[in-house]
Amino acid sequence: MKLHFEPDLDYQHAAIEAACDIFRGQEICRTEFTVTRNALGLQSQLEFAQSDLGIGNRLGLLPEAVLANVQAVQLRNGLAPSPSLASGDFTVEMETGTGKTYVYLRTIFELNRRYGFTKFVIVVPSVAVLRRHIRPAIKELGIKKRIGWHSFRHGLGTMLRRQGIDLKTAQELLRHANSRITNDLYQQAVS
Repeated sequence: MKLHFEPDLDYQHAAIEAACDIFRGQEICRTEFTVTRNALGLQSQLEFAQSDLGIGNRLGLLPEAVLANVQAVQLRNGLAPSPSLASGDFTVEMETGTGKTYVYLRTIFELNRRYGFTKFVIVVPSVAVLRRHIRPAIKELGIKKRIGWHSFRHGLGTMLRRQGIDLKTAQELLRHANSRITNDLYQQAVS
């Protein structure tokens, strides 16, 4: 089997631009601040590392400007604008097989290039949790199908369609880019 990766798809660029546009107006902030291990290799001292030179990702935008940027991104992508910011944490969520690792890495690169940001957190479901807890529980229930994280997503989509939840609501809950994806994946649930 040969895999072919496309790094220049429109939706990948749209995701990268959406993440970067949240900080539109931010001045570039380059610092000499770095985090390194000490000679003994102890990492416990890195948790809240700070120096007189500064801290990573200093945001100069006012919360009102960030909110206006978020709302502009939401409107551009056909989403209802948020009335307020719940936090300063933002996520990029994409479906399996869409090149999300590329988008995450390219977004990090662009945020660093445009604004000087140096601190990022990428959270993915833990394979260890799946192996140690979820799969043994599934086996104990007598389910023979191999279960992965996407099984839960598909299960939710199927349940929503069987319950008669309208396609647009299901699309939004599953965070699909458009309702055609939701319809194509979960049409069998109502057939």
